[in-house]
Amino acid sequence: MKTLFIYSKPKKGFSGQAAATELIVEGLSDRGYSKVKLLTPALDRTASKISLLVYLFYLLSLTKCFLSAGVLRFSSLAAVHVTLGQTPIAMLRDGICLFLSTLGRRSSSFVCVVALNGSLFSEWHHGCLEARLFRWIIKRCDYVTCLGAKHKEILVELGIPRSKVVIVPNVSEYSGASARFVQTKHELGDKVIRILFLSSLIDTKGFPEYLEAIHGLSPPEGFKIHATLCGPITITPYSERFRSFDEAQQWVNKKISLINGSPSVHLERMEQAKGIEKQALFEQAHIFVLPSRYKVEAQPLVVIEAMAFGCAVVTSTVGELPSTVDDKSAIILEDPNTLNVTQAIATLCNDDELRAKIALGGLSRFTRDFNRERYLERWEHLMFKRQILDQ
Repeated sequence: MKTLFIYSKPKKGFSGQAAATELIVEGLSDRGYSKVKLLTPALDRTASKISLLVYLFYLLSLTKCFLSAGVLRFSSLAAVHVTLGQTPIAMLRDGICLFLSTLGRRSSSFVCVVALNGSLFSEWHHGCLEARLFRWIIKRCDYVTCLGAKHKEILVELGIPRSKVVIVPNVSEYSGASARFVQTKHELGDKVIRILFLSSLIDTKGFPEYLEAIHGLSPPEGFKIHATLCGPITITPYSERFRSFDEAQQWVNKKISLINGSPSVHLERMEQAKGIEKQALFEQAHIFVLPSRYKVEAQPLVVIEAMAFGCAVVTSTVGELPSTVDDKSAIILEDPNTLNVTQAIATLCNDDELRAKIALGGLSRFTRDFNRERYLERWEHLMFKRQILDQ
């Protein structure tokens, strides 16, 4: 049985929704299902300026994508999976691809699923343009998935039939560490506390508060702090503090220079990390920090990955983070400002027992709630057997 996956994958930077989709693509392929991928174009928002030529190239790519979707409607597809963007332009882009690729399909064995990863829809009201466009798209599908119960209720309030809304939590690409590994890691044999921020560097993801917190930290006596800031600087419509790449870059460079003036605190800057390199960052880190205020945050994969490798997590309450972590697996900040982030990190640096306890709590939660095989089983049943699991 062949599945068409429609999703957007930026050429630069990390996309949680693309990563989540590719886990499904790879996992179902390993289970013997055939797939076709239709990658919808995305503008490069990491550039300092977006020229007219970039927009023209985007339009040409979009036209090519629509033509491909029209051709695919003649393929012998058993299912279509659309990872839907939630801005009006993204919904039009993905909705048209969905419409063209499913036009004329009426078979009872054919299934169309729309997957949501962001939470911008939580700001819509029933009669707004975005909600009306969204309902038009959902009419053409059998199911729409979200990441938690909070999001499901919002979708029902927007007019989506409850029977169509299915909760499928995110999952990590990694299998995770052992409890013994986590316990040993937090014994701090080399007297170095390692702290990690890994995400696209959108200011509302909390990287400025992270850097300001690191700048204000003093390690326990006899210890040093090694912090890492990993991810590409990205300017989006949801940025608040920085309006250009250059402005953000200058601020980051200045802050790193100030931090590295300390003999006991060092910060390493990395543009990106993937696969084994990213795994190594999580394996080495004792504390993972994502103090997000990002409006379209949903259930960040990096938080799940941090729990998988026994990092004590510091995060916030946006999106579905409260259904991802609890007070046994993270320090959850209602207001992730610089002072609160600094205090949370300092508490974990100075309390070895608490840090290890939270790290092991996160590992236990990962093993119980974010098992990859169970995740793939949910998608397999939904797309090929029309069975809804764990609602």
